[in-house]
Amino acid sequence: MSASILIGYKKDETTHSASDDLESIIYALVWMCVLYAGPGTVRQDKHVTQTVLKPWVSVTNPTDAVNLGLHKRGLTTGTSMVTNEFTTFFKPLCSTVDKLLRALGSNWSTTDDALNYKTIRDILLEGFGTVEEVPNWSGHKDMYGYGLLRENAKRKYPSYATTRVVHRRCH
Repeated sequence: MSASILIGYKKDETTHSASDDLESIIYALVWMCVLYAGPGTVRQDKHVTQTVLKPWVSVTNPTDAVNLGLHKRGLTTGTSMVTNEFTTFFKPLCSTVDKLLRALGSNWSTTDDALNYKTIRDILLEGFGTVEEVPNWSGHKDMYGYGLLRENAKRKYPSYATTRVVHRRCH
């Protein structure tokens, strides 16, 4: 969810725009880069509550929602706080995500969705040309232990990783 919607939540001043959706896509990318060891492999070495994303899963009331919005706003200036927690597989995306988060803070328009779309599109297109895949990566070869998988082990997902999405709203 975008920072502006979260910050305005307590006052019931939320107007949803296309730019809010664009911002949410960036946060979904951050979520994947921090909590996944690679394709189809949930990070096993840390629980979400041991990462910079802890405030994202601990919203229980409107004040928490506002605080989460402020936390997300803070990520636009302290981008290394997020990118330092990227797993090895996603490290090549650090520069692109850094630019995306900075764009939310500096180039983000509160009124021009088309400008925000162009800004995000341009950063992603530039990133596509510079990001290289981690060669021969697999959860089984993960030397840093993010995946902690063995050939014959059954995959056990952490409690925050579910196949069913539950939407809860703070009251």
